Amino acid sequence: MGRISLAVGLVLLVALSNVYETQAQAQGKPFSVLDYLALFPKTGKEFAPYASKGLLDFVGALEGKSPTTVEFKNFFTNLKGYITSCFQPTPPGSGKSDQLFTAISALKGSQAGTSFDSWRLIEALVSMDKVSTEMKTSTSNVLPDPQWERLSGSMFEWVGRIGLFVKAVSQINGKPIDLKQFDIDYTDPTYASLSMQALGSESTSPFTLPSYLSNIPKTGKDVEPFAYKGMQSFLLDLETRCLANKEFKQFFVKLNDFMASFRTVSPDTYSIESDNITTHAMHLFLALSPLDGTKAGTSDPWKLVDGLVTMGDALVEMRKSSPGAITAEQSKQLTSAMLKWGRAVGEFVKAASAKKGVTMDISFENYNVSPTKAAAGNGGNVPTGQSAKTKA
Repeated sequence: MGRISLAVGLVLLVALSNVYETQAQAQGKPFSVLDYLALFPKTGKEFAPYASKGLLDFVGALEGKSPTTVEFKNFFTNLKGYITSCFQPTPPGSGKSDQLFTAISALKGSQAGTSFDSWRLIEALVSMDKVSTEMKTSTSNVLPDPQWERLSGSMFEWVGRIGLFVKAVSQINGKPIDLKQFDIDYTDPTYASLSMQALGSESTSPFTLPSYLSNIPKTGKDVEPFAYKGMQSFLLDLETRCLANKEFKQFFVKLNDFMASFRTVSPDTYSIESDNITTHAMHLFLALSPLDGTKAGTSDPWKLVDGLVTMGDALVEMRKSSPGAITAEQSKQLTSAMLKWGRAVGEFVKAASAKKGVTMDISFENYNVSPTKAAAGNGGNVPTGQSAKTKA
């Protein structure tokens, strides 16, 4: 009886797929994630063939829009193999994932598998393996509504992240892809910012605080937004050059939170022991501890803390300024504080990366600027930061 039910289910699935293909062809679309999700099965036994067919159809259509290089062909071959193995009766095993990661790393634009889009793709692939394994052991016939929603959401994420990764590396290799033709339209600003930051670091010079600080605003009301934008840009650039693991991700999240905590204190009653600052400082310490960047003399923890506190003091001090024109001395102090902060954070991350076996070919020598040498914000000369391609 079970075999008959399975056979009937598969016949029905094939019929639905044929209907979908007919509709897509009539609309001139090789694949539409929305059209395909509209046919999402209601029973657990149909999920594996449904998901496998949809993902392979999408990947095949995506391959036709991508560069025709050996590296891309190898990537798509291994991606298809991984998808197929996920939804077979046996789990894929480490061999398929190792081969696929090697193919991902070989693509120009993936930053050897450490770019933001690479990280998001790998998350989706790991999720795919876990979900498919879970469904192989499922005995449910009709999917409960919560499980149906979770599975359809996973399917949408898998397709989206595969598409976003291929779009990013294809663009760097000279062949832009518009994912809207597949009904994929990610508009999350954070995702777009991180993804484009990764693209920029592959093809252009890295973000450097010395260059950024040559354009300090002339008025007090613009200084704080300028400072926070500079810090966030610096950290985004730095993060794209790190190993894409959970320890570094957590570190950057907590570091951003710590710097933002200085916005919450009153300049008149400010103290480094303020409750909110102290709380975020503890969270940051817990996040940086697993990175081991302060061990074996590779980085000075005193220098890191000094840089963070110096920048925090400067942020609070600038809030005391009038909204009008800032003085040359205020501009010098902010420049000095941000360069000190950037060097302290950069050297910590570089040392922590080395501990994890990743060499960051980036120098922070030009970040060592004293207030007397720092430029005024009204057109002064600030030393230009060295490219990440220039050895320290």
